[in-house]
Amino acid sequence: MWWRCLFHIIAALIMLARSADAADRAWEECRVISGDPDEPIAACTKVLARGSASSELIRHNVNFFRGVGYLRKGDYDNAIRDFSETIRLEPRYNMAHRDRGFAYQAKGDYDGAIKSYNEAIRLDPENAAEYIIGRGDAYLSTGNEARALKDFEDGIRMNPKDAAGYLARGGAYESMHDYVRAFKDYDAAIRVAPDSDAAYARRAEAHERRGDHERAIKDYGEALRMAPFDRNHLFARGLALLNKKDFSRAVADFENVITRYPDDAAAYNARGHVFFQKGDYEKAISDFSHAIKIDDRFTAALSNRATAYRATNGFEKAISDYTKLIQLIERPEKHHLAYWYYRGISYERLGKWPDAEADFLKAMELDPDQPLVLNYLGYSWVDRNTKVKEGLALIEKAVKLKPDDGFIVDSLGWARYRSGDYQEALKLIERAATLEPKSSEIADHLGEAYWRVGRQDDARKTWEKALSLKPAPAEAEKIKNKIARGLEK
Repeated sequence: MWWRCLFHIIAALIMLARSADAADRAWEECRVISGDPDEPIAACTKVLARGSASSELIRHNVNFFRGVGYLRKGDYDNAIRDFSETIRLEPRYNMAHRDRGFAYQAKGDYDGAIKSYNEAIRLDPENAAEYIIGRGDAYLSTGNEARALKDFEDGIRMNPKDAAGYLARGGAYESMHDYVRAFKDYDAAIRVAPDSDAAYARRAEAHERRGDHERAIKDYGEALRMAPFDRNHLFARGLALLNKKDFSRAVADFENVITRYPDDAAAYNARGHVFFQKGDYEKAISDFSHAIKIDDRFTAALSNRATAYRATNGFEKAISDYTKLIQLIERPEKHHLAYWYYRGISYERLGKWPDAEADFLKAMELDPDQPLVLNYLGYSWVDRNTKVKEGLALIEKAVKLKPDDGFIVDSLGWARYRSGDYQEALKLIERAATLEPKSSEIADHLGEAYWRVGRQDDARKTWEKALSLKPAPAEAEKIKNKIARGLEK
């Protein structure tokens, strides 16, 4: 939460600038702290290149302003270098210590942040509430909740009419799963700052994390009443509406973001996700593609588009996207296995079994205990009657890892069926059908198991049920043939 303090810089910076010659355009541009940060960074660099030629310009101020530009840009290393140079030239420059704390915290160097905040507090104890709250944020990020709470409480005591302390302490309580006290603090923040869109947005985030979409949407609405075109509020409310399955309003929020920020790849990706949830795969693919055009390394959009392609049987295109995702990985880790797994499924659906098998084996290498991978590869081996023993071992392991997954239990039952153990197969597939009563595939398997143990009437009734569950056309024809002719001996 370092960023909230950034907005308090403005008034103090304007005072620093007044010693400059009004005619010096580069200096004027250097101290601009809104708009494109690259412009003041370039202007400050131009001033610094003069060395000591201009006696009216104080070098440490220029370094400080350029550091602010880098901080706004998100270039934290350069920001820290400029703030450190400011401090070297003027060690008592408390705002440089403070803003260096922001930069350290933003890049995850919490010890560096705490040291910088400590020095800012020492240099300016009368106005230390803001710095103390920043230090509390840093302590919270290290997991030191007790020390963070103490800082937040001290900050609130020093400035009880500033919402920042309540919001920070509320965040700490949230991290401790103490939502009662968290919401009390968010309520207090809104009482002391009833026109603060940030306060309403923070409370909305907490409601959303708890799954209370209705209250979250209401609070985001209040935040947007105060800041109607805020990108973050619009985006966050769109996500809450998506989670509530209010698709039309979610689309409207994401469209508002896209209209005002046409290069926002995340907004296109989010709207695409709404269309996907609605089953409008063509529009979903279009939005995911637009997001990828803006950012060709946007892994979420690539993964989402691949999923949409698979949903429309566009397996070749899905394979292409999964291949791009794999190429973006520097070092494959466990959480990357989905790319190989789903590419393997796509290869298998196209009848390219050697490629599919290689991808399943790679996914299993990344995580030997992933039940879906174990099940899919094991089932494929058993169903192809190639490595039945090895496949059975993989499925048994998957069932132990996920005993209440109907599809995995069905795989084990089918493996028993293929090995000729029809009585054991029947027990397992009956349980699978109980766990997944809407699966036509499991109902089909159950019908076969009934037939093999001599329960032909039950078999036909079960196949009739399988047909009612709307299987794929090719599978439906097979089931109709079984109802008419039964199974061969």
